[in-house]
Amino acid sequence: IFIGIKSTKPSQVPLKKVVIMPLVFSCLSIHTLLTEMPVTLMNTGFWMSAIGLGMMIGFVLLKKLKVMINSQTKIITWPGSWNTLWVILLIFFSKFYFGYELSVDPGMLDQHWFEHAMLIVSGISTGYFLGQVTYYFRQLSI
Repeated sequence: IFIGIKSTKPSQVPLKKVVIMPLVFSCLSIHTLLTEMPVTLMNTGFWMSAIGLGMMIGFVLLKKLKVMINSQTKIITWPGSWNTLWVILLIFFSKFYFGYELSVDPGMLDQHWFEHAMLIVSGISTGYFLGQVTYYFRQLSI
């Protein structure tokens, strides 16, 4: 939450620092896929589609913010946005909700809609951060 609140203010951040968040959320998302439900073609497809959607959202929102990247120093000038905080809160609240539902009724994982909802939320939030990193690296190559 601290990172989300900090991102609401203009700042300058080294590129190597912004890669950390997508790595962490990618690991959490993969953990959800591998440990919370059976790994099937359908579940993997939902997850990967959600990551793709999240990447598009992250890329477009970052593009609209007019983020500047110095290609020599690899420093990102961030104007500040509430987007990161909202995504982090979505992740925490959804993890809490899904964890609560599973503790009350472990049979929820037998419901395909529940599995897919978990994978979609996990995939979109992970994709959001991956889309941002994609935008940064794309800007560096232009």
